Amino acid sequence: MPIAAYPATVLATCGVMLLVGAVYGRAGGLIFVGLLAAVATAAATTVDDVSAGKVGVEPTSAVQLDSGYDHGFGEIEVDLTGITDLDALDGRTLDLDLRFGRIHVIVPEEGLDVVVDADIEGAGEARVFDARTDGSTEGAHDGGPDAPELTINADLLFGEIYVHTEEVAA
Repeated sequence: MPIAAYPATVLATCGVMLLVGAVYGRAGGLIFVGLLAAVATAAATTVDDVSAGKVGVEPTSAVQLDSGYDHGFGEIEVDLTGITDLDALDGRTLDLDLRFGRIHVIVPEEGLDVVVDADIEGAGEARVFDARTDGSTEGAHDGGPDAPELTINADLLFGEIYVHTEEVAA
């Protein structure tokens, strides 16, 4: 059942009770409840993804890494340290999109150049390698000479974006 069905049911019930109250008595208190239910119904119909929980990704090859991960609430954790064919990541972009929660990415210390664009639309903190800021930031990691390059676009509404190498403790 769609998430919007719950506040819509409350809205319909309030409408019926207001009609009954208009004939048999006072039902003015239901107007406020109906307005709240109308706003909740409108908000629920615009939400396309209400997924919650943790998305944990630990690929061992570049083929196992999707081009992006989209989640509603919770955490997206991507550990790239187990990938054995880092050359296959050259030129790829990893898009991470989360509404509320934490995006956590661990990259290998050597063998992979990483360029990160951490965008926080609302409130939150971005820690990208050595940079730490309230809000959006950019950062890069040099994985050594002739290392393949991966671009990470992390988009978040509220919460934390944390991108670091495997040598740094979480």
